[in-house]
Amino acid sequence: MRGNLVFWFMPLLSLLSLQCKKEVRPNLFFSSDFAYEFSDVEKKEFFSGSKIVLINFPFYKRVCLIKLYPKSYVKIGDAFRRGKEIRIFLESVSGVVVLKAQECNFFFRELVFSDGELRINANGKLFFEVIDGEAKFHEFKIKKGQGYSAETREIYVLPREVKIIFPRDNAEVFIPLFLWEKIDKAKKYFLEIAIDENFLKPVFFSEIEDNKFFPQSLTLPRFSRSYFWRVWYELEDGRSSFYSEPKVINIPNF
Repeated sequence: MRGNLVFWFMPLLSLLSLQCKKEVRPNLFFSSDFAYEFSDVEKKEFFSGSKIVLINFPFYKRVCLIKLYPKSYVKIGDAFRRGKEIRIFLESVSGVVVLKAQECNFFFRELVFSDGELRINANGKLFFEVIDGEAKFHEFKIKKGQGYSAETREIYVLPREVKIIFPRDNAEVFIPLFLWEKIDKAKKYFLEIAIDENFLKPVFFSEIEDNKFFPQSLTLPRFSRSYFWRVWYELEDGRSSFYSEPKVINIPNF
């Protein structure tokens, strides 16, 4: 009789487990041009094209956010909530993809990331770079300010942030000139402008080979008089740096 109870009890547990597992689906959170024709939400495949795209899994008091920089791609596999635990599995990543998490578990290959900010750099080589928080890859623990090379299987310290030279913080900008220090062995720099200081609502992004950006003109959407901007860079070996300290620019009223 006891054996029969065990046989009946195990299928019941499996059924309850399936009922508690609820699929979660991604939403478009923000696109720098509000266009989304390159993405397929049903297949959970996202390609950013020439813009920055943010994908959100909305949960109360939790953060499950994926940020795709231009020319980047992510394919999401299983994504579900079971009890208080949220699990999101990434099947494929290319380009530069940032994960922002708070009580949200991201999985990619052998990587596990739950809280903070992680940048995946998958341009040929594969790097996991922890901007904030902590990640695990196999038996390795990757802490804030560290990166992990999947090719060499080594943990390294992220290159330091670049120092901003011009314009000064909170300056009114009449001429679109941005200048920062030159970094030895830097292959390229990235300039990002956003409405918010967390750069979750970007309005401009540019990849630059020099340590200055001086276009003939620069058009920003008139959401606000003030914008935040920052710079980061990629070295010749593919590793990327911390972000610079965000600075504020003010657009004069004409």
